[in-house]
Amino acid sequence: MTRINTAKNDPKKTWRLINELSSRKANATTNVKTIKHDGAEITNSADIANAFNTYFTTIGDNLANNLPSSDVNPISYINPVNSSFSFAEINVETVIKTLKSINPNKATGPDNVPCKVLKIAAEILSPSLTAIFNRSISMGIYPDDWKMARVLPIFKNGDKGDLGNYRPISVISAIAKSFGRPVYDQFYAYLTDNQLINPYQSGFRSNYSTLTFLLEATNNWCVNIDRGLLNGVVFIDLKKAFDTIDYNILLSKLKAYGVDDLAQSWFRSYLTDRRQKCFVNGQFLVSLLHPEEFLRVQ
Repeated sequence: MTRINTAKNDPKKTWRLINELSSRKANATTNVKTIKHDGAEITNSADIANAFNTYFTTIGDNLANNLPSSDVNPISYINPVNSSFSFAEINVETVIKTLKSINPNKATGPDNVPCKVLKIAAEILSPSLTAIFNRSISMGIYPDDWKMARVLPIFKNGDKGDLGNYRPISVISAIAKSFGRPVYDQFYAYLTDNQLINPYQSGFRSNYSTLTFLLEATNNWCVNIDRGLLNGVVFIDLKKAFDTIDYNILLSKLKAYGVDDLAQSWFRSYLTDRRQKCFVNGQFLVSLLHPEEFLRVQ
């Protein structure tokens, strides 16, 4: 009871305690004994890793190819803007602040550079990293070494032999994430200043969450009930929603929102030619996520 009271104001500690009490250990979820793939049972760890890689890198296209085509141009839903976005130079102070905000307990990425080291050596490393970051955005090219991810298949529920019952958790370089922060801040500020984000969007926004969405929705429902009206609600759960994103459409939207050619080149470079190491039962298998197979960016 003492541990529960200590953790009650800290969600992370609370979940850590729940997982401990329920014996839900993250490292145990990657211990996969048998997988069913192409009608056969696979027990060899290297083959299992290969099966996961194949599944994770092709599921997006397989699902997207089964979606009905549309004659409507996605850009027709976007209102034209008169503003323009281009990357501003990142300063050393911003990089220092970003590195110092790193959670030292986060997992180490494929480059084997611990988060704790980046946090401790922030002021020493920031000038060099700032130069690299600015060189990247000035050339419109994202470094290939930061496109590598270590992927852990985490079991969700159902049949443990079904590849579809595992969620891929990608661990990328902490330096790459540190680069993404100032890029995110610049572009998010642009979208916010120009009112390009729907006011009802609750996901991926600071101070917004599923809770704010539910508060907004339930408030509207209560108002309708008080007025004697009926509420009709449709809930949609999209399977592998992020895996089936067409990044050509996404890049077209960036252009429609005023993102200049150089910034578009950077975003395209960021999205394409990514690689991953799928880690299962102590086995790594390296796979190239070809853009035409996974992200479908040409």
